[in-house]
Amino acid sequence: MYLTAGGLDHLIKRAGVPVIETGDMPTDPIDMEVSYSNIHAAKAMTLHLGALGYQRIDFVSLYTRNNRRAREHLRGYHAGLKAMNRKRDPLRVMEVGSGLKSGATAIVEMMQHASEVDAIFFAGDVLAIGALLEAQRRDWAVPGRIAIAGFDDLDILQHTSRQH
Repeated sequence: MYLTAGGLDHLIKRAGVPVIETGDMPTDPIDMEVSYSNIHAAKAMTLHLGALGYQRIDFVSLYTRNNRRAREHLRGYHAGLKAMNRKRDPLRVMEVGSGLKSGATAIVEMMQHASEVDAIFFAGDVLAIGALLEAQRRDWAVPGRIAIAGFDDLDILQHTSRQH
């Protein structure tokens, strides 16, 4: 028997099994949820960067085509720009594959194509760490020359250093 996600939800609800959904905020949770809004979190990060005085905030995420969280991060970034009365600029947004190398490549490309960029919001800490390592390799002061913001709060970030 083939079950759709909705059909499986129905069976779980009928079984009375306690369910806690994590990672995303479903529109119709089966039972309980423990999560946050990726849209609101990305908006908050964008607004935070703006409140710190950054004027040209670029955005890097995983490919949005088949990744709902990446789409939500992008929506949150755009919502943050709108709340600050800043225009969307497709040249300030980049989608990449996963991994440290993708973050390293993204920061170099962003710095070359939009040299006036002063902050980059990476919608994933692995990307942000790759960017930070590349910035350090090139002696770009972080956050002096470029601010790097990440999204995930991975433990490894406690072991990275800032350069002024």
